[in-house]
Amino acid sequence: ALLMFCYYFCLTSRTGSVTFEELHEYFQRSSLYGQRKLLMALERLIKSGYLGKKEEETSTGETKRTYTLTVAGRNAFGEEYLRMILSQSQGGEVSMELVREFFNRHRLRDHEESQEEGQETPEQQSLF
Repeated sequence: ALLMFCYYFCLTSRTGSVTFEELHEYFQRSSLYGQRKLLMALERLIKSGYLGKKEEETSTGETKRTYTLTVAGRNAFGEEYLRMILSQSQGGEVSMELVREFFNRHRLRDHEESQEEGQETPEQQSLF
């Protein structure tokens, strides 16, 4: 479920990424335990090769974590699966064009065409 949420958010956001703070806010977990569970789930997705993580220091000295989809993450869900999910959430059949628009799949294709080769690890590429 977390991968699907990150998939949707990354494909539809302007930046193509999501910060930990944004994820934490969406799940409205204020407890330290909830924050740890979310971090552990994100780390599992990183180790599985579906997400990439970038950490940078802010001007206030805090660490900002940003997550992006890897090639494996961008290709984790086929269009038929996405259509099934969208159909169930909308209460009826939907066209593939609507699926592509909803999940911003044209952005996915543009990103793959413009992405430099060699950024993905062999483990991530072997997931296919």
